[in-house]
Amino acid sequence: MAAMASPVVVVVVDEEAGRQALARELEGRYGADYRIMSSASAEEALAGLEQLRGQGADVPLVLADQWMKGRTGAQFLAGVRELYPTARRVLLISWGDQSAPAAVVEAAAGADRLLPAQASVVSG
Repeated sequence: MAAMASPVVVVVVDEEAGRQALARELEGRYGADYRIMSSASAEEALAGLEQLRGQGADVPLVLADQWMKGRTGAQFLAGVRELYPTARRVLLISWGDQSAPAAVVEAAAGADRLLPAQASVVSG
């Protein structure tokens, strides 16, 4: 009997240091049970998610930074809902972000959870 592939947790943060720190933390805590896929852009992540869906991979969780170049995290998570409707979607909002209320409203259709992120983790 073939072993089942580990479910995939997706992290999308365009700032490299923040993305690496979050992926490293998730890998350390959950790497035994989940594969961690990190992407630098919403477009890169969507392409990866489409590929994973084609492979029949399970994606239970997607985390995305709200403020990325090209597309907001809320917009990205709305697209994730199309590919993986049962995946939990978490929007990372920088602590103290004055535009966070607008992001919360925008994310309402695309995110299951809003998670205040320490600026040092997401913003470097």
